[in-house]
Amino acid sequence: MRTTLHLVLAIFMISACTSEEPRSPGVGDAVTYDTLTTVRSVDVGSDLNVRGLFATDSTLIVLNSGPEQYFALFSLPDVAPLYTWGVQGEGPGEFSAPVSAASINMFSNVVEVDDANRQVLRAFEIGEDELTLTHERPLPYDGRRGPLNTVTRLDSLTYVATVAPAGEDRSPFLLVDLASAESRAFGEYPDLRLSGREMYESFMKRLVASPDGSAFYAMYLNHDRVRLYDRRGELVEERVDVGPRETTGWQRIFGHGTQHFAYMLAPLAEEEEMLAPEGYHPVLEVWDWSGSLVAAYTLAEPVHFFTVSADDRYVYGYSFLNPEELMIFELPQ
Repeated sequence: MRTTLHLVLAIFMISACTSEEPRSPGVGDAVTYDTLTTVRSVDVGSDLNVRGLFATDSTLIVLNSGPEQYFALFSLPDVAPLYTWGVQGEGPGEFSAPVSAASINMFSNVVEVDDANRQVLRAFEIGEDELTLTHERPLPYDGRRGPLNTVTRLDSLTYVATVAPAGEDRSPFLLVDLASAESRAFGEYPDLRLSGREMYESFMKRLVASPDGSAFYAMYLNHDRVRLYDRRGELVEERVDVGPRETTGWQRIFGHGTQHFAYMLAPLAEEEEMLAPEGYHPVLEVWDWSGSLVAAYTLAEPVHFFTVSADDRYVYGYSFLNPEELMIFELPQ
């Protein structure tokens, strides 16, 4: 299992360090970190090699490792199997490169994938027995700063992505406008003393956007730091050292946004601890779209991937330690 987790987190394999800034006052003071226990689990069999979870109003989508059956779909709320779909290849509806969780956007009844090799966004509508390609759109980016990463949808024509610094281009984000076929760099790194590649790797991040596209969070993988930006790329709020325990390991690694909240999975643990049969209990953080941590729960199970139902009622989790099950948690209402 160690090899499995290492491969999944390969893009995050960087020298971890903790922030030296003081804890943000008044953030999450009322958060109690109560334990969230599973209400039930669902047997998904031994054929899946899960790399991500996503949810629509009526469908749970499991990202599989491929190169065949990239997606496994289950109905909600019963989590009954529907079908599997997707292969790696060069034909219509096929993927030219492995699909990662960070390359997927979900909206309405659509799965959108950033096909990095082709530099296009490919949208697939969820049907009764397959995903149907509805359109492809090129990304207006010349690649001078390496590949676009974590391409995140704000609306049908506006996306935000992370890029590596190169030369004088040291901003960590690009705001991509499909209507004008242009992209604009914005933002700054917390520490400008590092070299370009070292800076990018030290401050690797994942993005979580609100469904209405009004704001997005950047959560840092190996720093206890969360930033909220508005849709224009202006920094709205920054929180530092808000986690309940210190670690030199993984901070926040996956997130999902609903209409009301952004949910972030915080292992707050070293990689070895995340694969321990006992003792690994990540934190599920709940942030509102104004930049405040409003709730947090210690998960009773060792979750490595998660998603949240659109109505903020259920958390669906997967663990490498229980690879044939999906766990279901119910959030307090």
